[in-house]
Amino acid sequence: MRTQKKKTDFQYTLADLNELMKWLIENTYVDNGSECHRQSQGVPMGTNAGPGICNLYLYYYESSYIDKLISEGQLAKAENCHMTFRLIDDDLSVDNPDYEEFIDCYPKFLTLNDTTLPEGVNFVGMNITEGNEGKIKLQVYDKRKDFPFKVVRYPHLDSEIPTNLPYGVFTGLTYRNDRICTETEDFIKESVELAKCLQNQGAKKHRLVSGFTSYLRAKKKKNICTLRRCFKEALTRTEHSRKTSTRETLDFINSLEIERDFSLNIQRNRTSATSVSRKEVSANRREALDFLNSLAVV
Repeated sequence: MRTQKKKTDFQYTLADLNELMKWLIENTYVDNGSECHRQSQGVPMGTNAGPGICNLYLYYYESSYIDKLISEGQLAKAENCHMTFRLIDDDLSVDNPDYEEFIDCYPKFLTLNDTTLPEGVNFVGMNITEGNEGKIKLQVYDKRKDFPFKVVRYPHLDSEIPTNLPYGVFTGLTYRNDRICTETEDFIKESVELAKCLQNQGAKKHRLVSGFTSYLRAKKKKNICTLRRCFKEALTRTEHSRKTSTRETLDFINSLEIERDFSLNIQRNRTSATSVSRKEVSANRREALDFLNSLAVV
């Protein structure tokens, strides 16, 4: 019995690609309640082609600028851009004295914001500063920590997800943190912070420790026992602190004696004390909630 192969190869001319790209950019719509709006400026966000279109668009201006310098014989100025990088709409320039002139190559309607820090810069998940002996020091940067509110990053294990999923997340982000951090102390700190977050979402400590140890062995790290002990002790201290805070909370709530006070007030005055005692209960509950919030247990 023969099976017929489906044709999956398509050929497009340059005119076809231009027409398709034009159609995509001009036919992006956004639903907002009962209204439908068409995007008239910019590259459509959320589409598969969006990042590629953005990169090609900006690369055209960058390439034209470099070609112009080379054609004018300004090779030294062109070589100064060899440590200038861009990821979609984020620029990073290292040791380029002509960077201010370089960014003039972009269209004038684009707004560029300088996000340079006093001691370094944040770029695509990395904090870049000067380390010892003039070397570049890299640390993990999570812009969600700069938000004025708490961001819930990972699902709780009580939700309808596979139980192995959080531990896969831990392993994947451990690889990322290790590749970014240039110093072991920063790698351990990020690993502990990630494990604490997952532990608060229901992950088991022994599995996190086991996953961390397996990663160290897979990467053939030196001092595996020392790194494992530091990681485990940090998680244990966090767990002890959380249990202490929980005990303090329970002791505080028990000290309120809400139910006993409520019944005593009713016995003293059944006509008017009921509403008063309920107000007291509400006040006590608010006091308990304020105490819980003051603990800042995350």
